[in-house]
Amino acid sequence: MLEIPAGYRTNGADIPRLFWRFYPPFSPRYMRAVVAHDYLCDLAAAEPDKAARKEKYKFADSFFYEVLKNSAGVGKMQAIAFYQAVRIYHKFF
Repeated sequence: MLEIPAGYRTNGADIPRLFWRFYPPFSPRYMRAVVAHDYLCDLAAAEPDKAARKEKYKFADSFFYEVLKNSAGVGKMQAIAFYQAVRIYHKFF
């Protein structure tokens, strides 16, 4: 179980504006996964060791996928697409 501090702020899902009509950044269908992912990514970003930071991002992405898979209203293909998007992002940034 992941405990996120009360008052934690997120910017919503980082979805390109072009897709907002289909995947709004603050959709309740996947907001739990988005908040958890943002929080875990913030923890990863604070990691001074590059290798450890990389592993923490990988964990954040995997956790995101697991929460998405168990979220009502999120289909398997959408969960896979979102997961792949964050993995690709974290490979380059």
